[in-house]
Amino acid sequence: MSVVPLPERRERLAAIDVGSNSIRLLVAEYGPHSGLTVIDEVKEQPRLATGVAQTGRLDASAMQRAIDALRLMQGVCERRGVNRMSAVATAAVREATNGAEFTRRVKGRSASISRSSTPRRRPPSPTGPWPITSPSKADGRWSPTSVAAASS
Repeated sequence: MSVVPLPERRERLAAIDVGSNSIRLLVAEYGPHSGLTVIDEVKEQPRLATGVAQTGRLDASAMQRAIDALRLMQGVCERRGVNRMSAVATAAVREATNGAEFTRRVKGRSASISRSSTPRRRPPSPTGPWPITSPSKADGRWSPTSVAAASS
């Protein structure tokens, strides 16, 4: 009698990097034996940091462009069947005097942002709140390896 191996359980993961000029989404599939396979990548350039150097504040129209980009990425995650997502907001949000306002606006559109330095797990539902964290020292760059590390 031969034993038929069970198919490897693979999980859909997503990572979002909210940067000063661009927002990047990486969707990958992870399996313990097969590793990571990139499924989709999206990059939008809302120029969130426009004017921050001069005013110390995030511009209202730049915040709206970033929220629109996040909404688009949420749709990609839903269509791709993402199980877990992790995201970071980098220097523009952390350093702006109204960075907390941006995080509140994002929360009001079915996403949540935390300015802490410790990533939190995303609820299983791709339409639920998205925890977004701000690294405390340097801008983070997401790679397929960091997607797996952030989701464990």
